[in-house]
Amino acid sequence: MDFFREWAFSLCFASVIGGILNMMLPSGSNQKIFKTILCMFFLCVIAGPIYENNLTENIFDFIKNNNLITEDSENEFNKNSLEYIEQRIKEDTTEIIKNEGLEIKDILIKINILENGSIDIDKFVLKLNHAENADKLAETIKAKTGLLPEIIISEDN
Repeated sequence: MDFFREWAFSLCFASVIGGILNMMLPSGSNQKIFKTILCMFFLCVIAGPIYENNLTENIFDFIKNNNLITEDSENEFNKNSLEYIEQRIKEDTTEIIKNEGLEIKDILIKINILENGSIDIDKFVLKLNHAENADKLAETIKAKTGLLPEIIISEDN
């Protein structure tokens, strides 16, 4: 019971401090940054006791022991994630290429999920009919997607 009392007191105290700091925020471009920091502080106050008391481990143990996440559902999630990432990269790349007035022949993307859960993009290749400045186009795509494509120019239609 003391745990909940301390947690409630922390939330109230953080709310009061957050409210006071919110009123003191300067207006302008820095206001969004300060508000984001205040929100993160408040989230830490909310989640801190949960993390300190290992409740997250208990929740994950419950999920694993009761088979709420199966290997099939994890594989389906990974497949959907890869498809979504590939689709977003293709859409952003297509938009940039059309804005440059070029025609896409093909976009090849190879994405894998590694054992540690991270995503690895092995291949990002663009096949175009022509491009005057392929290096500039590649840098524009990198600025939007974070990926530097290999650009192949193929003259055959």
